[in-house]
Amino acid sequence: MRHLGLAALALFILLPLVQAILLSFTATLPTAMQGSIGLMNYRGVLATAELRAAMVNSLIYVTLNVALCIGIGLPAAYALARYSFTGDRHFLLAILVFRVTPPVVLSLPIFILFSQVNLVNSPVGIALVHCLFNLPVAIWILESFIRAVPRAFDETAHLDGHSGPSFFFRHLIPQIAPGI
Repeated sequence: MRHLGLAALALFILLPLVQAILLSFTATLPTAMQGSIGLMNYRGVLATAELRAAMVNSLIYVTLNVALCIGIGLPAAYALARYSFTGDRHFLLAILVFRVTPPVVLSLPIFILFSQVNLVNSPVGIALVHCLFNLPVAIWILESFIRAVPRAFDETAHLDGHSGPSFFFRHLIPQIAPGI
């Protein structure tokens, strides 16, 4: 009975996804026979130059966003996890509080700033805005993963002659790879 209930729940959850996939293969273009199954819709969509440009822009800003969040968030998370300084816990709380700030509050100042440096409607500008809101969460998650690695691991690597960057890339990043 339990398996039947789980199967019914899975069917209920997956039915909209299955329907969307089936509809994506059903012809809707006036040039094809309505209701036939095939790849006509995908060919029609990928033939549009504007859509291909939009996909390239999306790929660019997502790649930039991920690179910025990891490139900035990883050293910041390491500093918060390993070093004690005045206000370190307050700083972590402040960046999380910034994350719950509604994006609409910051939209006008960001627009004014980006219009002055010609970043409006550019993939770099979009990546920077997304990074602004994703970075606090990235730091928070990475900080907890780094804190889970014992400090003795760092000290042992330094005793073995690893420099800071060598330890970071050869030992720490593989240890926290699931968090990244």
